[in-house]
Amino acid sequence: MYPSLLEQNLDRNKERWLIQGLKRPSRFVFIDSLTDDTIIGYCDFIDELMIDIDILIQQTLITQYKTSLRGWKEIIVRLHSCMIWSQPHDCPVIVLSVSLVFVLVWLLNASVLTTLSVIGFVITVSDYAVPSVCSNFVDPSLWTEREDKVYDTVCEELATLTFLLMSMYNQWRQMKETKPKQYSFVLLTSLLMLAYIGNTINNLLLLYLVTMSIVLLPGLKHHGILQQIIKQAIQGVKGVTAKVTAAATTAKSKTH
Repeated sequence: MYPSLLEQNLDRNKERWLIQGLKRPSRFVFIDSLTDDTIIGYCDFIDELMIDIDILIQQTLITQYKTSLRGWKEIIVRLHSCMIWSQPHDCPVIVLSVSLVFVLVWLLNASVLTTLSVIGFVITVSDYAVPSVCSNFVDPSLWTEREDKVYDTVCEELATLTFLLMSMYNQWRQMKETKPKQYSFVLLTSLLMLAYIGNTINNLLLLYLVTMSIVLLPGLKHHGILQQIIKQAIQGVKGVTAKVTAAATTAKSKTH
């Protein structure tokens, strides 16, 4: 049995950990008059507890997505099929659709405020109209088990992405608290790079490239193209590193 002090501390902080996301306590628990073996046992116990909390958070996120997106499930399944390029024409359709939207924005030359207002208007109307249309015009008996599995998969992927973003955010906060100089350097450098890129490349073109990369990413990943690109990039970096190392070794040997 674990000491009541540790149990009370874990019970008292468990809800706070869940609310804060992934902000974890220290790995080690220092309690007077504990042996090394006991401390190691407590560390393993806390690691297992943290893993259980991570799983609980992910399951909670999955449940929330399944509940909140229930009115959109028919659209989500069809959209998922298109995003992973189930049909040969899906990829050209995605590229053409995104391109037409950005061409329209470019032709209208609307201000930033007008563009944001239109986007907000479309999202608001869709959030109200799409669930109503799906519930009234889509026959629930046509919903199959395969589509239900696809819907569950999409919700799990969204939950995993949300969990990853939460983890990155909490790591960023932890860096700010523990390494303020490194935090300031990374943040300022990133902001300067973004300012330079935004001043060099047309903002609409930059947004188009980012949007196109995001919408094509699921299909590239599903068909293994993304993995091949990453593998080739890693091999290229290793080749360049090997050449630089060999050149440095040769130059050093000639010097001696």
